[in-house]
Amino acid sequence: MGLNGRTLNLPVYPGYDLTLDFLGLNEIIVDATLADPSNFTFNGLVGNLCPKFAPTRCEGNGSRLIRIRQIKPIDFPNITSSSDGSTTLTLVTRGNEGFKVYKFILKKGSGKPAFNHLSITPDPEKPPINLSTESLSPEELDQARERWENLTNKNR
Repeated sequence: MGLNGRTLNLPVYPGYDLTLDFLGLNEIIVDATLADPSNFTFNGLVGNLCPKFAPTRCEGNGSRLIRIRQIKPIDFPNITSSSDGSTTLTLVTRGNEGFKVYKFILKKGSGKPAFNHLSITPDPEKPPINLSTESLSPEELDQARERWENLTNKNR
């Protein structure tokens, strides 16, 4: 989910869709925005976007998949563009934990894609440590600390 602060760079190739799949999350896409729409377009949603601030939940009605496609550049007056044609895609979702924001950098690819489907999944949960230092030997405590450090460093 990008909670480590890094923005994911996604190449989008001519003639191919890039599908972002939120099916593994209990979240519905309620807003999708391209910072610069001159090189990319939304090529479809599965379902409809729910009203962003609707008073009731949009159960089973929103989109959990969004497809993006590279297009021939369009000149929009008064919209700035990056020199390489890349742009930011911002998706807002709503789920049991409220609203979440996902940001991606879309880049123009060429040739055939290495992938064209990306499943967004929850970050792995860090296991709680409930250790009583009185019941562990110093060696066991050191081993437990080392395992914890390895787990937390792997999930960053």
